[in-house]
Amino acid sequence: MLRLCHSTLRAGTRRALPFFSAILLASACSDDGDVTAPVPAVPTVAGTVRASATGDPIVGAAVSIGAATATTGADGRFELTGLTPGTATLRCTATGFEDFEADIAVTSSRMNRDIGLTLIELFEVGDFSVHIPAGVSAVRGVLLALGGPNTRGFASGAPFGAPVPEVEAALQTLGEEFRALAADHGLAVLGTSLAAMANSSESDQLLLDAVQEAAALSGRPELASAPLLLYGMSGGGPEASGFTARNPGRVAGLFLKVPAGVASLTSGQVLGVPTYLVQAEMDAFVDNAALALAFEANRRTGALWSRALEPGVPHHSLTPAHREVTINWMSTILELRLGATAAGPLRPIIESSGWLGDPGSGVAPWAEYLGDPTSASWFPSQATAEEWGAFVGVRAEVGSVAIGPETLTMQVGSVGFLGATVREKGGRWISSPVVTFTSDNEDVASVGHDQLCLPGCRDWVYVSGVAPGKATITAEYEGVTATATVTILSAFGSIKLNPPMPSSRSATLSS
Repeated sequence: MLRLCHSTLRAGTRRALPFFSAILLASACSDDGDVTAPVPAVPTVAGTVRASATGDPIVGAAVSIGAATATTGADGRFELTGLTPGTATLRCTATGFEDFEADIAVTSSRMNRDIGLTLIELFEVGDFSVHIPAGVSAVRGVLLALGGPNTRGFASGAPFGAPVPEVEAALQTLGEEFRALAADHGLAVLGTSLAAMANSSESDQLLLDAVQEAAALSGRPELASAPLLLYGMSGGGPEASGFTARNPGRVAGLFLKVPAGVASLTSGQVLGVPTYLVQAEMDAFVDNAALALAFEANRRTGALWSRALEPGVPHHSLTPAHREVTINWMSTILELRLGATAAGPLRPIIESSGWLGDPGSGVAPWAEYLGDPTSASWFPSQATAEEWGAFVGVRAEVGSVAIGPETLTMQVGSVGFLGATVREKGGRWISSPVVTFTSDNEDVASVGHDQLCLPGCRDWVYVSGVAPGKATITAEYEGVTATATVTILSAFGSIKLNPPMPSSRSATLSS
């Protein structure tokens, strides 16, 4: 606050104070009453430190210019004062981010300079590699891969050491897909060069310690307690399965590719961990029969397990279909199991909410499955069940095709509609079959699909009346047929109403 020096002002000057106010307010007085120069502004650099990929403010970032230092708070703000005008180097460091450095021109006044830091995506932790996508603000889970081969490649893109070049290339592609899955679901990807880890509590602790160290090194404390999605290949299968059995509350799901062995389950929380076991039909390295027996025993205890025997492939293989099954199943499990927040607990899955499948019985919702549910594979959704059926070569055996209405009378130039229902021999309705419709007399009645409605309406067609007469319309699906008789009347004949167009074109029209 400026002080007026009343002792030096004469009475006349006081009367003229308004006239001189601008000059007086721009001056200061020393203790002895002398007028002094204005106090100069202090050179200051202030701003906010944020993560470049997400825009989130960074807490605890160290910012400096020369000897001036500051540490950001919860809002990411910093302020450096007492600087010398001129060219200076602005530096910033924060755990989990690349170091920042830039030359700036410090002025004699206050200036704003925000800082964007780039997240480090790859961390090396002893025998482990950890990938955290830059766009992930809070880690919701960890995809932990055990081998078999050197699984660090899933995190870093490093070579896996596969014995077959085609498999090496496929594993690299799967690694890219794992990292994309991580970006979509807020995961970290962790792989290790420790092949065929012993199936033991000591190995469990080694894995948990690696996750803890990665949390500290990356500045992501939530990673330390995040749930795990385990992927066990070949020699990594026993520890992946054993870890799940010993730590079920920590595991969102378990995917096993041609594992050397699996845990035997009897009771407890582990029965609720969804697990997918994939075997290779021509595997010469593991005991497929023993794995099948272990699967059947686990299913009898109520474990949410599924098993697929990929036809015609050896142990060292990774087909595009296999990769697709892996990613789609994992994505479904993550959506069903992960909590709404990074710290949220895993959500349970009720067995009866899923689907069941068996090579001899096909797939169906749990409540509608006609086979033995205790020996059938369990799936978390219709999509994963149907994908399994295509993967293992299951084709439902068609029992019947029905067409409706069985008789149809129309006028020349009008349009009617026919629908088909396809069922398996066991009576289950087959969803969205690709039914073929034909007319034996296109000069009388022709059939066609509404292309705007496909594929949702592929189980029905429209019939066009071309000329007076009769025609037979045939619906065919996998060699099983049904027919309807269509009568086309002259435009001058009796008039009959056509069957109404369905209110929902995706519904089956027959009764």
